[in-house]
Amino acid sequence: MLPSPRIRSPKGSTSPRAHLSNTDLLCAGFLRNFKLILLVTVCIALARLVVLPTAGPIIQEYSQYTQYSSPSSLSSSSASEDAPTIRLPSGSGRVETKPTKKETDRSQKEPSVVDTPKSKSPDDTHPKDSSKSSSDSNNDDNHPKDPSPTDPKSSDLINDDDNHSEDSSPKTDKSPTEKSSNSNNGEYHPKDPSPKTNASSSSSSISNRTDSKQHKLTKEGLLSYYNASLSPVIPGGVRKMVQVHLIVDITSESGIVEPSSKFLLSAIERSKYLKAVGVTFVRQLPPLFTQEMHPRNPASPLLFLVDWGSLNRDCHRLQLVLEKIREEYSLETNDNNNKSNSTNKSPTSSVSSQLQEAYTLLVDFTGSTRQTKCEYLFQDSYIQDKSRVRLAKRSIVQGRYYNYDTNEMYLGQIVSPLEWHPNGEASPILYSPLILRETFVNAILNVTQGIKVENMNRSIDVGAFWTNGDNSHYSSYRRDITKVVKTLHHSKINSQVLMENEVGLAYTDIKGYVLGNIQAKYVEKLLSCKIVVVTQRDEWEDQYRLMESLASGALVMTDDMLAMPDGLIDKVNVIVYDSPTSLKTLIRYYLHPDNEAERKRIALEGYKLVMGRHRCWHRLEELVFGEPLTNAYQPYKPAPIKEQGSTSVYWMDTDSDWYGQFL
Repeated sequence: MLPSPRIRSPKGSTSPRAHLSNTDLLCAGFLRNFKLILLVTVCIALARLVVLPTAGPIIQEYSQYTQYSSPSSLSSSSASEDAPTIRLPSGSGRVETKPTKKETDRSQKEPSVVDTPKSKSPDDTHPKDSSKSSSDSNNDDNHPKDPSPTDPKSSDLINDDDNHSEDSSPKTDKSPTEKSSNSNNGEYHPKDPSPKTNASSSSSSISNRTDSKQHKLTKEGLLSYYNASLSPVIPGGVRKMVQVHLIVDITSESGIVEPSSKFLLSAIERSKYLKAVGVTFVRQLPPLFTQEMHPRNPASPLLFLVDWGSLNRDCHRLQLVLEKIREEYSLETNDNNNKSNSTNKSPTSSVSSQLQEAYTLLVDFTGSTRQTKCEYLFQDSYIQDKSRVRLAKRSIVQGRYYNYDTNEMYLGQIVSPLEWHPNGEASPILYSPLILRETFVNAILNVTQGIKVENMNRSIDVGAFWTNGDNSHYSSYRRDITKVVKTLHHSKINSQVLMENEVGLAYTDIKGYVLGNIQAKYVEKLLSCKIVVVTQRDEWEDQYRLMESLASGALVMTDDMLAMPDGLIDKVNVIVYDSPTSLKTLIRYYLHPDNEAERKRIALEGYKLVMGRHRCWHRLEELVFGEPLTNAYQPYKPAPIKEQGSTSVYWMDTDSDWYGQFL
């Protein structure tokens, strides 16, 4: 059979491939070799699984340190860059991730620091249902069981000096030293900064080891490390004058000065134990300006106080600022030495010894839990004693979030205070919640005109003041709580009285609010409320309105917090709710005429605490010395007069508008 003739293309025709583009040819080649590519990919994946360990044990180990057993209790943001790595302090002082069995046995035999038990509250006068729901719900439902006999709510930075609130008369004639001698009169008892003073007691430990296979720090243990009374910036009970050099950044995105910078300087000027030697203003480095307040005395301790939040936690900018200040101090000291030599007097100490012995405190009042590590501060050329470099933070809780589906608030967990420096050379981070601003205190005095807050006529039953209708994803829980206050409006307190509630704006002038200005209408509304409801943000704790509401003399109801400001105790000077349902029950109970005396008593105790414990100089003295000193626990005593230097400090924004003297 003859082969079929070969078919030839007509003359002038082209191959079908000539009509295909390069992209089509590339796709065709990929499809032709797809099996080979898939085989290579599978081989690479199998090789990585064999070489690299799986992440299962790491996830299992980290789950031991979370506040809740359910993985859904952690937000996506907290599980990433802000997730804490809890470490235990061993007996040698180093920070280790996994202690050995010998170290574990030895640490269990060592004495431990004891958290002070909670003061008894009038449970017999509290509603049976609401008291349990408001005080025990989070501990029973959301938290793991703690074998410690101490109530978690009573040991979050609560100590013996909380009992001062039982005495309604102001203590204006006793110093903190005299008060320490009265151990049974319910007054203030200062603590020894050294933790060894409580080492003889072992009923509750800072480090709670419930299982040899699961080592972790409990909430109370972490808060104990944050407590400035156990580890102040200047230890050893130093009570002599400390000279402070304040460093603030006036380069703000909104063109205004941070309120924290203002009340830090106010705290220095009003404290009897602190003196401002200078204020350094940073604006778009390298330019900066230092205003001298008082002459430097080399015999007194020197503290560099840094508004770390205003600097945006920028270590490089801080390094440039400190190097410039060291240069200025060096020139000044050389001039003093030359003058001393010319008059045959003994020269002053060198600037290097002064600065190496200086203390450095970075205070961060922002809502971020980030613990920025600055290696420059721990260099031997800058300082020899690494424990003199400290960090204080407002936000120490992460993983807090609100579940929209179940209407439950997950409180999150305490961030470890022991890992600021990677080598464990730094002392623990200190907790520094927001303070009661003096501008608000002055506004209260202007409205009351000498009338005590407990004697004010209060026509509003329940008030809630924040940005109503705020669509921010940080305010979901706040909106649900606001609905409770609105729903109870004009409901029956009893058969003859209807409830009068108000939900309003605390501040309408946003720029004025950030500046620290106080609106008179907001103050008047607070002074007219019998009860003020306060709610934290969905993802962080602490706000100015908590302290402002307490200072108004109203009964304050706040949602639960892991890091409650020192001295606040449920049913003693504040009421804690854990859900919209419990809030509704508590409001009805405390507005009932039969419970009016109890409501007024708790409100007055809250007023005394905030006025005698949480003002700007109290907070700074607590960080530096371990306890408030100036007018401590004297709520009715006027604020100390500011001691100003040779030059008064004014603040202005980028538009050169003067906002008056610093308050």
